Amino acid sequence: MNPVFAILVVLAVILLWFLLSPAFIPLGKIIYRVWRDAVDEIKKDEKEKEE
Repeated sequence: MNPVFAILVVLAVILLWFLLSPAFIPLGKIIYRVWRDAVDEIKKDEKEKEE
């Protein structure tokens, strides 16, 4: 593979990373909220079983 092409590919991937990274912030918030709600429900169910 041509070294210049490899460098261009690496630069393109880095540029794509920085361009797409703001899109993952809302996605991460949504996933975190779903995860937190699931953990809260599991803990609530465990407390009910103990009582």
